[in-house]
Amino acid sequence: MRRIVRLCSFALWMIAIGSWATDAPAQVSISAPCALPSSGAIIGFAPGSPTARKLILQRTIRCLQARGALTASGAPDKGDHFVTFDPPGSFFTVPSGITLDGRITGYFGDASGVQHGFLRTPSGTFVIFDPPGSVRTLPTDLDPAGEITGAYCDTASCAPQHGFVRDAAGAFVTFNAPGTSASIEAPIWNTGGPPPSINLQGTIAGTYSDAHLTEHGFILSKSGALTTIDAPNALSTEVLAINPSGVVVGDLCNSTHCGIGFVRTPDGSFNTINTPGASCGGSIATGVNPAGAIVGMTYDSSCTTPLAYLRSPDGKITTFAIPGALTFAPQAINLTGLITGWFYDAAGLFHAFLRSPNGMVTTIDVPGSFGTLGLGINSAGVIIGIYLDAGGAYHGFARSPGGANRLGLTLTTP
Repeated sequence: MRRIVRLCSFALWMIAIGSWATDAPAQVSISAPCALPSSGAIIGFAPGSPTARKLILQRTIRCLQARGALTASGAPDKGDHFVTFDPPGSFFTVPSGITLDGRITGYFGDASGVQHGFLRTPSGTFVIFDPPGSVRTLPTDLDPAGEITGAYCDTASCAPQHGFVRDAAGAFVTFNAPGTSASIEAPIWNTGGPPPSINLQGTIAGTYSDAHLTEHGFILSKSGALTTIDAPNALSTEVLAINPSGVVVGDLCNSTHCGIGFVRTPDGSFNTINTPGASCGGSIATGVNPAGAIVGMTYDSSCTTPLAYLRSPDGKITTFAIPGALTFAPQAINLTGLITGWFYDAAGLFHAFLRSPNGMVTTIDVPGSFGTLGLGINSAGVIIGIYLDAGGAYHGFARSPGGANRLGLTLTTP
C-alpha cells in the first residue's frame, strides 16, 4: 500500500511540474500556471537530487511572487516563541521527534545529497550520526531516555532498508525485517514521523515489506525479539505508532478497501476504526497518545470532503475540518489532547495547525516563511516541523506556545 502511495504521489508531482533530467535552473514563465509542490516534494521524497528539488521549489515561489499570490508569513502570535535550526552543512532539515525536555531528532541532507541523522540538544548543539555503513539515515522517533530509532540504507538502491536503535551514549543496534529481501519501511505517509516509533519502554513498532512487497506491522521488544503484526483478514498491514502502554495504531487493506484504521491492544486484540468515511477507504490512524486517544485522517459520509478524526479511549469518534484547507493531515497528538499537523490552502501555501481539546484550531506559520508544516508535538505543547524559505530551502523549527519559552532559547526569525 505504501508503494502505491509513492507511485500516486510521484504521478501527481510529475503532472504538476513536468519531468526534469538535470539540475539546471528552471525558467519562470509568467503566462504558465504556477507549479504547486506536493508535501512529499517539500520534505525530500520527490524524485531527483536535493538540488533539483530546491530549484523546483524556487521556481514555484518566484512564479507565485510574480503574480502577487505568495507573501511571507507575518509576525508570530503574541507570546509565541519560534526557534529555527539546521545542522551544520544542512541542505534541508526535517525534524521527526521531540522529548519533553526539548531534545529533537531528525535528518538532514548535505550538499552531496547524502542524508544523515541529527540530535539537537535544548541548548542548540548538534550531534550528527549514521549507523555503521549507512549511506542514507532516517531517524523517525526518540524516547525520553534518549534512544533514537529509524531506518537506514547501506546501498545506493536502498534495497533492503534496515532498522536501527541508537542509545543515549551513541551505540547502535541494527535490526532487519524477517525474510529474504524484506525491508524496514521509511516514513512516507506519516510525514517526517514513524514508522518506526519507539515508546517509553524502548519497544519499537513499525512496518516492513516482504519479498512480495506485502506490508506487515512489527513490534521489536527491548530484548530484540521481533513479532510480526498482521490484522485479521488483511491483505496488508501498516503500523504507524505505539504509545507507552503498548497500544499500536495504523491502517490495513482488505479485499475491498485500503486505508482502514485500526487499534491493536497489548493483548493482541484488533479493532477497526469506523469513521463516517471509513467505507471510502479512509480512517488511517496517524498518532496515539499515552491515554489511548487516537488521531487520524478520514472523509465525510459522501466520500468527498477530507476530515480528521479524534477517537477517544472509549471509542467515541469526533471528526473535524481545518477552515480554509483543501487538504490536510493530522500528524500527532500529545498527552493533553493537543493535535498538530499541516494543511494546504487555495493560495498554494502549506500551514501548520494546532487543535485544542475544546475544538479551537490555530494556524501556525514560522515568521517570514513561505510554507510551514507541523510534524510533531511533545507533552509541553512544543511543536516541531519544517518551513520553506524564499530561496526554496526548508529548515527545522520548534514553536513554544502561550508566552512560555519552553525551549530555553530566544525568538529567531528566518
